[in-house]
Amino acid sequence: MRTGSFAAESDATALRDELAAKGYAGRRVVYTGEDGGATTGPWIVNVLEVDRDRFKGRLDAELATSIVPERELLTAIAGRTGALAALTGGYFVIGAADGTPGDLAGISVLDGALVSEAVNGRTSLLLPSGTGRRPEVAALASR
Repeated sequence: MRTGSFAAESDATALRDELAAKGYAGRRVVYTGEDGGATTGPWIVNVLEVDRDRFKGRLDAELATSIVPERELLTAIAGRTGALAALTGGYFVIGAADGTPGDLAGISVLDGALVSEAVNGRTSLLLPSGTGRRPEVAALASR
């Protein structure tokens, strides 16, 4: 979550500490000066909301083509897996000049196997499996 821009890092740090005192976990201060220039809008944002008390299905992560190399349309992945809904959950290499097309730009663990290493310090969505723990966002590192 982004909360705005600040004249000084100390102002951002003060807000981070205030949010921590209110119970928000995983907060950090990030310099966004290199985010790029202004963009145009309006933007369309689609939200998938799941009622955890009523939903009887499961949430799964899936790789394009079931392996790391190569890309696959999201609609094709949904069709192949029989998904009720699908969303893109990360960033990956598009062209061969940047690496292996389809390679994840960050950590991924599927069925207990490390599929892609972390981009150290980059945040990741953690979806605990069968532990009763809630999903969370955290900055991770590989060793």
